Parts: sequence; structure tokens; C-alpha cells
Amino acid sequence: MFRVWVLTASLAALLAVFPAGAVWAQEEGTAEGETGESEEVPGEISEVVETYLEHTVVRGDTLWDLSGKYLGDPWKWPEIWELNPFVEDPHWIYPDQVLKIKIVETVAKKAPEVPVAPPQVVPLPPEVPMPPPAAIPSFDMSFLLNMKSNLIDFISEDKLASSGKFLENYNEGVMLSENDRVRFRYTGERPITLGDQFTIFRVDKKVRHPVKRGRLGYLILVLGEMEVIDVGEDAKGNPVYTALLVESLQDITLDDRFIPIESRPIKITLNPTTLDISGYIAETDEARPEVGSYTLCFLDVGTDDGVEVGNTFQIMRESSVGKKAPPWYIGNLIVVKTMSTTSTAMITYARKEIRAGDMVVSEVAR
Repeated sequence: MFRVWVLTASLAALLAVFPAGAVWAQEEGTAEGETGESEEVPGEISEVVETYLEHTVVRGDTLWDLSGKYLGDPWKWPEIWELNPFVEDPHWIYPDQVLKIKIVETVAKKAPEVPVAPPQVVPLPPEVPMPPPAAIPSFDMSFLLNMKSNLIDFISEDKLASSGKFLENYNEGVMLSENDRVRFRYTGERPITLGDQFTIFRVDKKVRHPVKRGRLGYLILVLGEMEVIDVGEDAKGNPVYTALLVESLQDITLDDRFIPIESRPIKITLNPTTLDISGYIAETDEARPEVGSYTLCFLDVGTDDGVEVGNTFQIMRESSVGKKAPPWYIGNLIVVKTMSTTSTAMITYARKEIRAGDMVVSEVAR
């Protein structure tokens, strides 16, 4: 069923393209004595019949579930999306939307009787070379992720150290609100120009490795956004910037920090890795310790380990009897952002609640 959260369940269908093992796929075969080929019935012909129906979305619907219900295969959800161009992102459908669905059926009907004419000798026409078959169109296995929808994120110690600090509020108060003007200095990696935007944040807590207990970085709360409207200098010639607070999601103070906004939305394309990578879920994006599908989590592996955006992982949980039994498979995720030693991922399928300390194993392209 559709979850009206940040992202919809259609990505679960997207990730099902690269599952590993018997957890996601069943072997297909034929029963004993069957050949797997359909038998033609004398005197009958097959006719493809297309019909269209309309489905009004209710809370809990997903393109994945609707495809399974009407088309008999949840992996055909792109066919429903293609018929409904008003759905800009397949991960966002809403109650009361009316979706058009095409049903294709093969119907057997009696072949018309054709009078048998006496045989005639007809000369063969000259042989004409057949044109090459048309290329089969491929489906773009990618999706757009709007990171602005997430009110929590993860940053490294280095990124926190390079984040900006406020100098003063034009209204002279400590608290900031929308349309306030603030001044600040910034010594980040790139120069600042008019129109640049920044995410304002507050450190929520330190994140330690769930097993090794070493510090990985910080979980941050996203508070709002600001845009640079003026560039000046202080008495020593150092640049001083003025920004307008364009969005306030929570209370903001002069003690809060800011970093440049990353490009949004981010295009994520399935990118199966060739590396055997294993690690742990270090933290989740929810206040509660356990989360399910379509939420973010943060991994203890990053680009230094070979992780790339679009890589998919299986989520495993250690057996209750330890090494006496193999770990349990409990879900899947896809990497949406990478840093040197950590990554941000979206949980796309969860059999059980996902929590910090669960193991992740890369799905390797063979």
C-alpha cells in the first residue's frame, strides 16, 4: 500500500531489478511433463484485446501495488506511469487522483472458415532483403530524489568544521525568522556569489559506530534556508556577506550553522557495483530507533570503500544464536549520497523494522 511519506513505494519496484538470492526471486520452471510452450487449438486464433479502466487513488496505493492488482505483475508499474503524464514523479501519488490503466488480454476466438481454392502455381517474387529489427526501447531505471523534503541529515567532522557562522541579525535579536537579514563570513571550498543559497542546520547528536564505537560524524537538524543578497568588506578587506532568510522550518538562532545547498532534486540511477562491500547502518533519520521503508539511513562505508551513488545493498540482521546460524535478510536500500567514509541511503524495502547496527551487503553485478 502507498505510504504518504517522503517517497512512495514505486522505488521498491525499481530496486527489485537487482535483488540477489532466493529472497527476492523464485526460480521459474514447468511442471513435470510440460514443455512450457502453448498448444495451438485447431480452428482457433488468438486476438489481443486492449481495454482501459480508471482507478481513483486512495491512501495506501502505490504504482507497485496497482500494477500487481490490475496487470498481474508489480514490475510493470512503469506502464501505468507512462499512461498518466500528470504524475511527474512515480514516487508521489495522492488520494483522489484518477489513474488510467491499460489491460491487455489475449482472447482465443474461432478462426473464420476460408474456402479451399485449388492449388495454383505462383512464381516466387524476387527476394527482398529484410530491414533490421527496430531497437527495443529501454526504460530509464532512475528516479529523482528531492533532498529538501528531509529535515535531518548527516555530516562529517570536516564538513562541520568548515560550516559557516553568523555575525549579526539586522533586527538585533538572537532569534531569526523568515525575511530577516543576517550577516556572515564563510571560508568554504568555493567563492560565494549573489544568489547562492545555504541550508541552516543545528547539530542534533554525535554518531558513533554501532559496533566499533568510534565517532563517524554528526546527525543534524535542517532548520531553514537563506539566500545571499549582498557582498561587502570589513575594515581589513575581508568579505562580509548579507543573506535573506527565505525559509524557516524551526526556530533559528545566531548560534546555528549553515552549509551550501546541494543540487536538488538529485537524479539517482541504479548502479550495481562489482565490489563485495559490507558494513553497518550507523544511524537512521527518525527520532525513534527503528524505521521501515522509504526513510533515510546512514552507512559506515563510503567512497573510500568503493561505494557509489545508485549502489544497492541487502540489509541483514545477525541471528539470535550468533554465528551458529547465518544472518537474516530483512530488507534493501539504495545509496543516494556518498562521502569519503560514510553514505546516505534510502530504505526501499523492509521486512522488519530497520535499526542502527543492522548489517549491509552490496548486491554485486555478476
